[in-house]
Amino acid sequence: MATCADQTCPGKLTLGQWSEWAGWSACAVSCGGGLVTRSRACPSGRVCTGNVEQTKLCNNGACPADGVWLSWQPWTECDVSCANGTRQRYRECFFYTAAPMGSNCTGPDVETTPCSTGSCQSNDKQVLITILIQISLSLAIHIRVH
Repeated sequence: MATCADQTCPGKLTLGQWSEWAGWSACAVSCGGGLVTRSRACPSGRVCTGNVEQTKLCNNGACPADGVWLSWQPWTECDVSCANGTRQRYRECFFYTAAPMGSNCTGPDVETTPCSTGSCQSNDKQVLITILIQISLSLAIHIRVH
């Protein structure tokens, strides 16, 4: 009876030697964590022990976070006490401290709008009225005295 101890027999598995590992694949992400792989080959018709592929994490650092606008602050008082003026409101660009700083917020951080507090009363009129009252009182006193 023939044995296959030193021969290649049909159906018999022959151990093979793995090729060298290929280079790591490119990471599909620039931050936030991805996976890269590399593989190796077992010769055709052979059986190799171990894994054909390895996987590891790549670029697992935090992604930069762009700034986000906080809510608008209330409008300021009108900058004039009478007539037409302006008032403003402000907002702040916020960056999350746990992430690297990304892009600044886009758009304005201050808005200005017209405001009106009503018409101004002329101080000249008030001064004139006060002077006329004083003159009238002086005349009345002067006439009584004389």
